[in-house]
Amino acid sequence: MMHRLIIVAVLVSMQLQFLNAQTLLPASPLCKQNEYSTLGSRCMEPKCNSNRIISAMLCQEQLIPGCFCLPGYARNKDGICVYYKIGGKCLNANGMNSICTKFVDCNVTL
Repeated sequence: MMHRLIIVAVLVSMQLQFLNAQTLLPASPLCKQNEYSTLGSRCMEPKCNSNRIISAMLCQEQLIPGCFCLPGYARNKDGICVYYKIGGKCLNANGMNSICTKFVDCNVTL
């Protein structure tokens, strides 16, 4: 009798662990090319033709799970992560080099 009770206890314990493991793991999203799944902030992700300094100042960082661009890639107007470089053009012609050098330029060929 004691042997059966131990077996039942072990089986119940294994079942509870299995159910608990299923509920603790969130489903990871399927990410597109040049993206990866992580906990991140949409407003901190580089975007094409934007200024990184201004974007950072306006950002109210809220971490959410999702697909974000790989390092060295920025999201374009179509929502696709493309290769970019910093610099290349200015937002305004008043000689503010610190702003010009932080511009996300996606018109780059590899």
